[in-house]
Amino acid sequence: MTGLNATITFPTPIDITSPVYSVQIQQTPTGAWSAATLSGSPSVSGGLTTLTISGLTASTTYNAIQVTATGANATVTGPQSAPFTSTAS
Repeated sequence: MTGLNATITFPTPIDITSPVYSVQIQQTPTGAWSAATLSGSPSVSGGLTTLTISGLTASTTYNAIQVTATGANATVTGPQSAPFTSTAS
Protein backbone atom coordinates (compact mmCIF):
# COMPACT_ATOMS: atom_id res chain seq x y z
CA MET A 1 0.00 0.00 0.00
CA THR A 2 1.36 3.41 -0.92
CA GLY A 3 0.07 6.90 -0.37
CA LEU A 4 0.17 6.88 3.43
CA ASN A 5 0.55 10.15 5.35
CA ALA A 6 2.70 11.06 8.33
CA THR A 7 2.12 13.97 10.67
CA ILE A 8 5.16 15.87 11.93
CA THR A 9 4.91 18.22 14.93
CA PHE A 10 7.76 20.44 16.11
CA PRO A 11 8.32 23.71 17.99
CA THR A 12 7.47 26.69 15.79
CA PRO A 13 10.61 28.64 14.86
CA ILE A 14 10.37 31.99 16.64
CA ASP A 15 12.91 33.98 14.63
CA ILE A 16 11.77 33.07 11.11
CA THR A 17 9.59 35.54 9.24
CA SER A 18 6.83 33.87 7.18
CA PRO A 19 8.47 30.44 7.06
CA VAL A 20 8.15 28.09 4.12
CA TYR A 21 8.76 24.49 5.14
CA SER A 22 10.47 21.67 3.31
CA VAL A 23 10.96 18.11 4.53
CA GLN A 24 13.68 15.66 3.61
CA ILE A 25 13.30 11.91 4.16
CA GLN A 26 15.99 9.21 4.41
CA GLN A 27 15.08 5.55 4.03
CA THR A 28 18.33 3.94 5.25
CA PRO A 29 21.03 5.22 7.65
CA THR A 30 23.59 5.69 4.88
CA GLY A 31 21.09 6.41 2.12
CA ALA A 32 20.51 9.61 0.24
CA TRP A 33 18.07 12.25 1.44
CA SER A 34 15.15 13.05 -0.85
CA ALA A 35 12.37 15.60 -0.75
CA ALA A 36 9.19 14.44 0.97
CA THR A 37 5.85 15.54 -0.44
CA LEU A 38 4.06 18.07 1.75
CA SER A 39 0.29 17.75 1.87
CA GLY A 40 -1.90 20.67 2.85
CA SER A 41 -0.83 23.76 4.77
CA PRO A 42 1.12 24.01 8.03
CA SER A 43 -0.97 24.28 11.19
CA VAL A 44 0.32 26.40 14.08
CA SER A 45 -1.11 26.10 17.59
CA GLY A 46 0.30 26.65 21.07
CA GLY A 47 3.87 27.14 19.89
CA LEU A 48 3.86 23.98 17.77
CA THR A 49 3.76 23.60 14.00
CA THR A 50 2.25 20.52 12.37
CA LEU A 51 3.00 19.40 8.81
CA THR A 52 1.72 16.39 6.89
CA ILE A 53 3.83 14.47 4.40
CA SER A 54 2.27 12.05 1.93
CA GLY A 55 3.32 9.25 -0.35
CA LEU A 56 4.76 6.88 2.25
CA THR A 57 4.68 3.11 1.67
CA ALA A 58 3.05 0.80 4.24
CA SER A 59 5.27 -1.46 6.37
CA THR A 60 8.36 0.50 5.37
CA THR A 61 11.01 1.62 7.81
CA TYR A 62 12.35 5.13 7.27
CA ASN A 63 15.58 6.16 8.94
CA ALA A 64 14.73 9.82 9.52
CA ILE A 65 12.98 12.97 8.43
CA GLN A 66 14.31 16.49 8.75
CA VAL A 67 12.41 19.78 8.47
CA THR A 68 13.83 23.04 7.15
CA ALA A 69 12.13 26.41 7.65
CA THR A 70 13.11 29.15 5.22
CA GLY A 71 11.99 32.71 5.81
CA ALA A 72 12.78 36.16 4.52
CA ASN A 73 15.37 36.62 7.23
CA ALA A 74 16.88 33.18 7.90
CA THR A 75 16.88 29.43 7.25
CA VAL A 76 16.81 26.88 10.07
CA THR A 77 17.08 23.09 9.78
CA GLY A 78 15.87 21.00 12.67
CA PRO A 79 17.48 17.81 13.96
CA GLN A 80 16.84 14.43 12.35
CA SER A 81 13.97 12.41 13.71
CA ALA A 82 14.24 8.92 15.10
CA PRO A 83 13.62 6.01 12.70
CA PHE A 84 9.95 5.08 12.17
CA THR A 85 7.86 2.49 10.34
CA SER A 86 4.79 3.49 8.35
CA THR A 87 1.63 1.51 8.98
CA ALA A 88 -1.86 1.76 7.55
CA SER A 89 -4.47 2.60 10.18
